[in-house]
Amino acid sequence: SLMMVSAMASCDNNKMACEAFVQGTFVAIGSCASAAGGGGSSASDQADMTMEGNKCIIAPGAIGAAHQAGFSEGYSTSCPNTPAQDSPYMWPLKWAANFQTKNMGFGSDDIKFESRGRTFYALDKNWKRSDTTYQLGTLRTIGQMFSLAGDSDTNGFGQNVFNNTDGMSTMIHKGGIMYFVDWKEDAAPVVGERDVSKIEGCSKINMAVVGNIRADWYMDRRGDDT
Repeated sequence: SLMMVSAMASCDNNKMACEAFVQGTFVAIGSCASAAGGGGSSASDQADMTMEGNKCIIAPGAIGAAHQAGFSEGYSTSCPNTPAQDSPYMWPLKWAANFQTKNMGFGSDDIKFESRGRTFYALDKNWKRSDTTYQLGTLRTIGQMFSLAGDSDTNGFGQNVFNNTDGMSTMIHKGGIMYFVDWKEDAAPVVGERDVSKIEGCSKINMAVVGNIRADWYMDRRGDDT
């Protein structure tokens, strides 16, 4: 699609967005065909800052400050030429933890929404799985997981009412794709469930260049410019 060329969106930046964010092919025409572009950097400069085969690739622009690229095959504890290479202080590549979140409205101590579950990471494969076993209250946020099992009612943009205290829903972020799984109510799925016959419904969204978190995200300044 046609992109505007401005001080904030040069030919090079449009080329980066085309190639990195939508995996397209940039064909320069007009002023972009006769000029070097300027004011930006290529997709390879933005995304392929460090590579180990097809691993250790961070997302372009500001996203790379914390995330792997969606097309990276995973991360390593020894990504070459990175500030935290071989550091014992980065996150483990494989780990799991129980979680409990409580959301409050601005200026209030009243809990509006609570959720519990368990999250699994396999950052060496650019994978994450989150099993949510308890959701109660009104959640107001952008980019919410939606329900296929009918356990939530949409009351307007960015607001869902949840009353799911005995079922389970699953989110799987695998590379650049995010999957949402709802389980059959009478199937009694357990955390970490692998029996696909218990699945009621599944959907997915394309996250493009946004992969999972990188293990050294808090240990350097890479990816902090666009």
